[in-house]
Amino acid sequence: TDVSECPNLPFLDLSLATLSISNLGGLDPDGGPPLLYFTNIQSVSSYDIIDLEVTLLSEYSPGNISRNGITGPFGRISVAPNSATTLKFRFVNHTTGDDYFMEDFLFSVFDVDGKASVELRESVTIELGGAGLLSFTFVDEGGGKVSADDSKISFTGAAREVEVPLGVSNLNIEQQHHTLTIAISNTSAINVTLISASKGDTTTEAREFLFAGTSQLVD
Repeated sequence: TDVSECPNLPFLDLSLATLSISNLGGLDPDGGPPLLYFTNIQSVSSYDIIDLEVTLLSEYSPGNISRNGITGPFGRISVAPNSATTLKFRFVNHTTGDDYFMEDFLFSVFDVDGKASVELRESVTIELGGAGLLSFTFVDEGGGKVSADDSKISFTGAAREVEVPLGVSNLNIEQQHHTLTIAISNTSAINVTLISASKGDTTTEAREFLFAGTSQLVD
């Protein structure tokens, strides 16, 4: 299903957001709640400001925790190689602190790549819970693989490294090959599993996952 048929859906926008808390897994020496908290990821009206809270649902093997947070228009999470981490992305009403139910919106992951020399591949699985998967889009000739059903969607990138994108709308063809955009309906949270796996466990290089709202794939 091609999400490009609905490019005008609302989407997360981290370009003007603030990283209020960066202590995923309680690993930051400065302490605080064990989570990432992004303030003002999307304003849906003059009154409603949405925040994003990211917490752990599994063990977390960190890559470089100082890299967690925001880079340009992206959220970024660093993980150790040969690890799997499941995170809960919860949307929060900034004023009340309550769950914020998003109706229809876009969510994208970028730079889901790998490394051919150690047969390393990154993958992302998005569990929708009670939400609905409206549609998704990716460039299928790029060597990545997508599987989807009513409850989740998984995207595995090709085992090659690509240049890290600087924006959501100026992706070169290789960057497009390693991007997935989905349209989701009616939820206040999604669970996201980040996996980095290589043959022989030979790499020590931290891996980074980027996320945002829209992407060039729906332009």
